[in-house]
Amino acid sequence: MTKLSDEDLRKLKHMLGATEDVKKRDRGYRNYYATSGGPAHEAMQRLEFAGLAVKGKTSPSGMMYYHATEAGCVVAGLNAKEIKRAFEG
Repeated sequence: MTKLSDEDLRKLKHMLGATEDVKKRDRGYRNYYATSGGPAHEAMQRLEFAGLAVKGKTSPSGMMYYHATEAGCVVAGLNAKEIKRAFEG
């Protein structure tokens, strides 16, 4: 697997609600990242290429939604219970 930049890893963790400001018991409460282009979209494409995210729906306004894969959850540091939660929503 390609080494992730700190910024791409931060976006992956944000996608999964696994950032430092989220209580550990709540990690995985979400599994999406919305972008309308620019550097954030480029980061999502890198995550997708690495097999850590998949592209979901695009809204009529052009917002693109990405979702972490199970491998992305593992890289983000989620445990089995948190991974399950990330895919329940």
